[in-house]
Amino acid sequence: MRAKNRGEKPSGYSRSDGASRRQFSAATPAGRIQTLSGDPSFMTSFARGLAVIQAFSACGARPTIAGLSAQTGLPRPAVHRCLYTLRQLGFVETGEGGLWPRLSSQLMTASRKPHTGDNSCAKK
Repeated sequence: MRAKNRGEKPSGYSRSDGASRRQFSAATPAGRIQTLSGDPSFMTSFARGLAVIQAFSACGARPTIAGLSAQTGLPRPAVHRCLYTLRQLGFVETGEGGLWPRLSSQLMTASRKPHTGDNSCAKK
């Protein structure tokens, strides 16, 4: 979105917190993330990545960036960055010719791994 005149705010943006910020529907993951973004302990980028991962189940066997964007309410560039990061970390794989991202077996295994109760992450 481009402002027509210098100083004019693009539609869909507000400056309520002193910075330009796109307004998202509260019914989307992006809207829920936005409502929590003022919390200093809340990690917005992490929440966006989780929203993209959750959107895989709703987008079918061959999700696209546009489909994941529509499902999450996040802009396509944000979805692309999330997918890139998840791919670099081994949590997302790509199929034929780099198309059709899918969750990797590494992520699927991590999400199903039962808690052993050994408390191995506790401070010693």
